Amino acid sequence: MRERRLLPVVIGAGITGAFAAYFLARRGLTPLLVERAGVGTGASGSNPGGLNPLHGPGIPGPLSELAWHSFLLHLHPARDLARAGTPRPAVRRVRRLEVAFDAGEANALVPDLERSRRADGFEARWLDARELRRLEPRVAPHAVGALWTEGNGMVDCRTYTEAIVRAALALGAELRRGCVDGIEEENGRAVGVRVDGVEIACGALVLATGAYTEDPARWLGLPIPVEPVKGQLLLAEHEGEPLRHHVTRGISGVYSIEAHRVWVGGTQERAGWDAAPSREGREQLLREAGRLLPALGPLVIREQVCAFRPMTPDGLPILGAAPGWENVVLATGAGTKGMLLGAGMGECAAALVMGDQPPVDLRPFQPGRFMDGCAC
Repeated sequence: MRERRLLPVVIGAGITGAFAAYFLARRGLTPLLVERAGVGTGASGSNPGGLNPLHGPGIPGPLSELAWHSFLLHLHPARDLARAGTPRPAVRRVRRLEVAFDAGEANALVPDLERSRRADGFEARWLDARELRRLEPRVAPHAVGALWTEGNGMVDCRTYTEAIVRAALALGAELRRGCVDGIEEENGRAVGVRVDGVEIACGALVLATGAYTEDPARWLGLPIPVEPVKGQLLLAEHEGEPLRHHVTRGISGVYSIEAHRVWVGGTQERAGWDAAPSREGREQLLREAGRLLPALGPLVIREQVCAFRPMTPDGLPILGAAPGWENVVLATGAGTKGMLLGAGMGECAAALVMGDQPPVDLRPFQPGRFMDGCAC
């Protein structure tokens, strides 16, 4: 059985695939978004929802332009969300305390301070130990200071991803639940995808499969070196005064959601495809939260979640045309910055499908960089 369809197919309904379908639909196409498990059920639905464009792996550096462009896309949700009959998903601007436990950690935060001061819509200042404890007395007593910033964003990750998909559907996109078995190729073009045994003809293909790249690599005959890095989080509640800041140190943090609810994160575990929340992960998260905010009091754990962050060997996304294929675009490997980068990656993928110039320089992210002797 074969369904005729000469329009784009997007595989993967995480945040990147959602935005790819959305931007294609905005251009008047009717993309088909295929998802095997459910919208935002992978890493896009299991993270604190941070939109932090000024720090993290590759920032400053090759990710800076894509990160900032993505951030602006998130801040200005299109009017199409209202057309979808969907409440506009709020992007909260948040305040953050990046805590330093010694002089070395404090010095390492100086570039972040200067970068935040220069960025439009951001404020930043350094707090010494006395100022820090005046602002947040529950922080670790041995902290030497903290970088205070205001301007980062935060979303409810699952609700936000679902809203972007609904906006795409309102513009004409279609959503199909099913497992992709393979693709059909003719003369270096993807001319069809097989979904649960049904072949669907397509004019272009966007692979936004997150950490699940083994099958796409086999279909394309290309290396797509994305490792699943397990990240665990705790959704918790605490007593006393609500936190008014996100409090972080390195990859550890306590992220205020509302009232007394917080996310506690996170871990980065190279554990293969072990998706089970672990007691060790839970204890590690509670231990690090206790080091940061020992006077926060006992945490009541409401949920422990984990998901696979798609990490590449060089820490940069894989975003661009698949080498040797005329109409296939890869958009994966955003690592721990997936919620932020998904908007820009989806827009760039849509631009490549349309034959347009992407809005940012994609040369650092070309899929061919992992092929021996490739000049990409």
